[in-house]
Amino acid sequence: MLSRTTSRFANNTRGQLQVRSFATGASPSNAVFQTSQLKNGIRVATAAFGQNPIASVGVFINAGSRNESGKTIGAAAYLRRLGFKATQNLSEIRFVREFELLSANYNVGIGREQIGYFSDVTADKVPQVVELLSEAVSPRIAEYDVRTVSKDVKADTERFESDAKALLLELVHREAFRNVGLGQTVFAPSFRVKKVDDKAIKDFVNAHYTNDRIVIVGTGGVEHSALVKAVEAAFGSRSSASGAVGSTSASSTSSTPYMGGELKIPGDFNTHLAVAFEGVGLNASDFYAAAVLQHILGGGQKYAKEELGHGVASRLNRNVVEAKSWAEEARAFNYSKFHRRIRRNGYYENFLVGC
Repeated sequence: MLSRTTSRFANNTRGQLQVRSFATGASPSNAVFQTSQLKNGIRVATAAFGQNPIASVGVFINAGSRNESGKTIGAAAYLRRLGFKATQNLSEIRFVREFELLSANYNVGIGREQIGYFSDVTADKVPQVVELLSEAVSPRIAEYDVRTVSKDVKADTERFESDAKALLLELVHREAFRNVGLGQTVFAPSFRVKKVDDKAIKDFVNAHYTNDRIVIVGTGGVEHSALVKAVEAAFGSRSSASGAVGSTSASSTSSTPYMGGELKIPGDFNTHLAVAFEGVGLNASDFYAAAVLQHILGGGQKYAKEELGHGVASRLNRNVVEAKSWAEEARAFNYSKFHRRIRRNGYYENFLVGC
């Protein structure tokens, strides 16, 4: 492991602020949840699962493609490909090697509202992984790096545009929010792939990779106090008013108004149809009712009744998929739950594939 990791971790004794803990009887694992906020504004949350030998640690940034401006459109897609490459302090080869020495896996994900860097490792190696994740959120963004990943970003966009189902869901977002805010795609638009440069990506990082937007989460075999200490050692030097390369934080993102509309695009032999309605956001009082409604509607593929939550009793499966010979698949989505955490503007969508 990095020699400076050990010294920084061992010598740092600053404590955390605002510690809260609570247990939930609803969790089958009886996880204990705790949250803290460091002096520089970074928040830490844990869900400890007792003697679990494996820990998962993630650094989540409250920004995504919805935060892109006219000059930074496509930056989030590039940051996904720049994730776990070279950093401001480490070459790509050394960076990857450090994870290999820890027998840790790693990944990066982007969405409309979050960017996440996460890793799984044995519980005793959490401090070292936290140190490496602090490097991950400070990527090296040089002209050469952007050119190198450009072909991968282009390939991602081409695969996305050739996938009718994926394209359908993205177009629903675009039409619902008129291509601004939540309507902006998580993929780099074709017209932007070659135009995104290192300056645009740096501008996005400077504006949004700020302490007030960072939450570090640990689950599994992780102790809250130990994680807070590791985070303080690895992230404590970040100024409370600076991003990864020293910029002030952008203002909070306002709600994107739901507009709705109609869009028709000529396609292949199959017809892909989506109907969406304005719903509720993650923090709404009706959030759980909306989640139940999604499961009541259900849906699935023809002859795939074993799918969890999409059985023969669901409305879409019974009344559409099995009842209509031309229907191959029908599903209900609630875009304010699970991996699509649209906090301010949720909406419902049904999509149907026919032939």
